[in-house]
Amino acid sequence: MTEYLSSSIRPVAELFQGDCVALWATTYNIELNFFNEYLLRRLGDSPINAVVLTDRRRLNESLAAIPADRLDALGPVNRRWLLRGLQVGSGRFHPKSYLAVRRRHSTLMVGSGNLSTYGVNSGREVFTEFESGTPIGDPAIATWRAGMR
Repeated sequence: MTEYLSSSIRPVAELFQGDCVALWATTYNIELNFFNEYLLRRLGDSPINAVVLTDRRRLNESLAAIPADRLDALGPVNRRWLLRGLQVGSGRFHPKSYLAVRRRHSTLMVGSGNLSTYGVNSGREVFTEFESGTPIGDPAIATWRAGMR
């Protein structure tokens, strides 16, 4: 799976390390194969509480485009991790945020990159990182959590 990422790891990919116990992600677009076969495996051993919220219309388009011989890519979806398509009003669900929870701390990244090969590795994406246990990180994570409710 190393073909997914170049030698220069991008900020979102740095979240996907083997010590995660939970991941909560919001994204406009998700590449299911990339998430299932590469990013999810990097998070650590099961069980991992992983939830991805994505734009419902974009998700429907992505699911419809999966060829019949690749439907096995959907095996882990809603079994190993939870995927939900959302729509807010008549608009698109477009936030991109990633909260990686580890035993001793959490990292929240808010930015412009989707959970896709391009959004994680190839794009010119910008992220702001917040670490729990810091004067800026704790209120940012609390605000993010309140917004997710």
